[in-house]
Amino acid sequence: MNQFKQRGFSLIEVVVSMLILAIGMVAGLGMTQAGQTGLDAGRRISYASGLAQAIMEEEVSISYAELLGGSLEGEDEVDGFRRIWAIQPDTPGTHFLTIHITVEWKDKTGRPHQMQLVSIRAEGVVP
Repeated sequence: MNQFKQRGFSLIEVVVSMLILAIGMVAGLGMTQAGQTGLDAGRRISYASGLAQAIMEEEVSISYAELLGGSLEGEDEVDGFRRIWAIQPDTPGTHFLTIHITVEWKDKTGRPHQMQLVSIRAEGVVP
């Protein structure tokens, strides 16, 4: 009987275990980065939507006659987001206006993005 026989892990088992753990940690880091990119994209889309909605609220709060009598187009930039809006009278006699709002921005990689908001406003309708 061997007095020195001890139960434990061999060096190869420890190295294989560490390799598997390292692969799992690298995969977890990649998932974290992908999640962060998705959160950033969602934040930008939400912000762009809020900017478009703010312009829409301004245009809807103005009377129909003032909308036709004022500037029918506009553009500005807020925090790197470019807003473009246009009010288009529809076919004569229909008493409708179409309000188009576009928000453009670039993500961290420089890729352009755009969202649009369109609404129809009828004469005589008070919000």
